[in-house]
Amino acid sequence: MCKKLVIAAVAVLIGTLAVRHSSLVKVWYQDAKQAITRSVPLETQIRQLNEEIGEIDKDIKKNLGKIAAQEAEVDKIGNKVTALKDAQANLQAEMTSMIQALDNKVETVSINGHNYRGTTLAAKLERNTAEFNARKNELNSLEQLLGLKKQGLDSAMARIRAMGDQKAKLTAMHGALENRLQSLKLAEVRDSVNLDLDESQVNACNRRASEIDDQITVAEKTARLQQQFGYTEAPAKPEATKPTADVLKAAKKALANDQAEERVADNKE
Repeated sequence: MCKKLVIAAVAVLIGTLAVRHSSLVKVWYQDAKQAITRSVPLETQIRQLNEEIGEIDKDIKKNLGKIAAQEAEVDKIGNKVTALKDAQANLQAEMTSMIQALDNKVETVSINGHNYRGTTLAAKLERNTAEFNARKNELNSLEQLLGLKKQGLDSAMARIRAMGDQKAKLTAMHGALENRLQSLKLAEVRDSVNLDLDESQVNACNRRASEIDDQITVAEKTARLQQQFGYTEAPAKPEATKPTADVLKAAKKALANDQAEERVADNKE
């Protein structure tokens, strides 16, 4: 007896814990499901998505037969309504002729090739009136049914179109995902070369070049300011270069004068 009580207590405890922690179990399940999904390669997930999109096509095609049957039924009811309306119009014309004949106390009336007189005409009018009322009720019921069937058909067509639009968007998204994955693969191939580059040396050189540039800039500004405030002499302007003809003329003259002076000195000796 004690053993049974212990088993029952344990069962109640387990049940209580299961109820209290059901949300936690759901969280564990979702986490495990997401972990499994992340472990599946992207290529596989994209192929799986394409397969699932294909299932949408199958679902649409499967239901197109139902919509076709609904359209056929709507057409059938519509044709029946049209036929009833035509028959009702003919019957109404007959009844109008009978009423006029009875009002005018015409002895013999020909309707659809049959002659009617007196009480037989009244009996015929009574039967037509009953038939007219019955057809009217039937016609009203069929028109209501036709309206409901058309509404159902329109709703079904709208759902099919909406699913087709969603399928088209998913197909475009699948193509975009494939392109993005392909670009990612190309980037991985491009960056797959294992180079041993010392980026720190490049950074150090950039810093050194920047420091030298700053120092030269300060020196240039200092020299400009010293010259501006008269603390340094302005650099001498270079003499203008004489034309070649003038230079030749001056050189020839100098040589001629020198030769003349030498002759004078020789004569004195």
